[in-house]
Amino acid sequence: MTVDFGPTLNALLALVGPVLAATAAVLARAIIQHFNLKNNAVLSARITDAASRGAGVAFHMLQTGAASLDKVTIHNTAIAAGANYVATALPDAIASLGVSSDTLAAMVKGELGKLLAVNAAPAPGAKP
Repeated sequence: MTVDFGPTLNALLALVGPVLAATAAVLARAIIQHFNLKNNAVLSARITDAASRGAGVAFHMLQTGAASLDKVTIHNTAIAAGANYVATALPDAIASLGVSSDTLAAMVKGELGKLLAVNAAPAPGAKP
């Protein structure tokens, strides 16, 4: 005596198939979202690193006297040079994340503030 499980398996597959397909779709969407978030985090880190290097460019300009701290705005030569460095170094990442030139300037200005705070030496004989 033989038992034919074909019709039973076909019915079971008809019930389970859509569930498996939906699960695969949800899982695929989650994996894609994970990689997009990871990619955005990597791009953001690269832009932040470039902003730090751009602040180094700005700091160098301030040290050499090519710019001053009288007016630290987006029109400041040192800040503009640092922001341009970042924009030139990572144009694809900046475009992908939609970072504006004002945001780049703010990032460079913030990193420059860190450099100036670290490298600020008190004048001889000055009270702390």
